[in-house]
Amino acid sequence: MSQWHHAGGRWGQGRGYSGRSSAKKKGGNHIPERWKDYLPVGQRMPGTRFIAFKVPLKKSFEKNLAPEECFSPLDLFNKIQEQNEELGLIIDLTYTRRYYKPEVQTPPRTLSRPAAAHQRPAGCVHAANPSPLQALRQSRSLSSQSRPPRRASRQASRLDLPETVPYLKICTIGHQVPDDDTIFKFQCAVNGFLKENKDNDRLIGVHCTHGLNRTGYLICRYLIDVEGMWPDDAIELFNRSRGHCLERQNYIEDLRNGPIRKPVIFCGNILFEESGFQCIQNKWF
Repeated sequence: MSQWHHAGGRWGQGRGYSGRSSAKKKGGNHIPERWKDYLPVGQRMPGTRFIAFKVPLKKSFEKNLAPEECFSPLDLFNKIQEQNEELGLIIDLTYTRRYYKPEVQTPPRTLSRPAAAHQRPAGCVHAANPSPLQALRQSRSLSSQSRPPRRASRQASRLDLPETVPYLKICTIGHQVPDDDTIFKFQCAVNGFLKENKDNDRLIGVHCTHGLNRTGYLICRYLIDVEGMWPDDAIELFNRSRGHCLERQNYIEDLRNGPIRKPVIFCGNILFEESGFQCIQNKWF
């Protein structure tokens, strides 16, 4: 059972997954089709907490990319920081888990827990509450300077995202309009985040493979269904902020003419399981 993790401990424990991805592994680290054609990161959508980006790729993909084409999780946080923004939640809509790993890194076997707790690698800046970018850089410094023997390192998970940023995976099939269950999960996640983050201005980062069609549809669906925005206004706002226009006509048609999909209730404390979505605790808003 997997749960959605919130750094403050109020949204559950562990990292969150919702829905099922394909059981088949597409071998190797081939670059997603047309991935290079899209800007890595859009701009914050004015008047909202949304920002869209294409899927960042872990380091093993870089051998198939020119240096200027690379876009890793670290690059993502750098580009967000360049906009003077900060991510507070990542919602991953891809239907695979091969692009990067949000799992927590396995502690190196060469260090005992007490020793690791007191040892600080050179170049790390100590902070009681490091920023997401600091946390990611520190974790990579620790990984490189206290690397276990090669045989053991194959069993260790790579830390691609800092633990300080909550991560939620909602497996969403491409090309077809997302079903109501997927829409409700997305809306509930956004509402839960906004309620818990009224005192800050952190962003909700949303991505699919290209950060365009599934991403744009669900963001616009939220703005239409929950915020009451006119469909064409929502689509135009997304297109302008992302730097690319929604492409799939079935998505655009549903946004313009489809029914409103708004759950009767949203849960503020939620649990995501592989088999579906359910609420925990009687906390409604």
